Amino acid sequence: MPPRKRPAEDDGAGPTTRSAKAPKTESPSKARGGRGKKGPKANLGASAFKARALPLHVNLTHTPPVLSDDSSTVPAASADPGFVGTTALLPSTFSTGSYGWKGSKRITIELPSPDGGGEKEKVHVMLTCVPLS
Repeated sequence: MPPRKRPAEDDGAGPTTRSAKAPKTESPSKARGGRGKKGPKANLGASAFKARALPLHVNLTHTPPVLSDDSSTVPAASADPGFVGTTALLPSTFSTGSYGWKGSKRITIELPSPDGGGEKEKVHVMLTCVPLS
């Protein structure tokens, strides 16, 4: 005698077909909320940025910074043996509509001679900085 199939139960609790990408949950899916961190409430305009932003002052040096405990104010050139130069980056707007700080400085760096002699070779470098916000 061939095997017989069992009759289906009529309570409606049996498995239903679903899409392959549907979640395997019994409860209906809830709306997704809070998709991460929200951005700023309003973007700052370029003219407002230029009015509020202060210049950034950059010190160029060969040596890493050292935090000093004394409260005396000493010029960077005399306190740092590897001091190269300093420049200020001014707030500005760019042709793309973005804004940030912009500045450039021509500096001279002395390189030690390869043969270890006392005379150093001077190299002129043009440094251009454009940090965007």
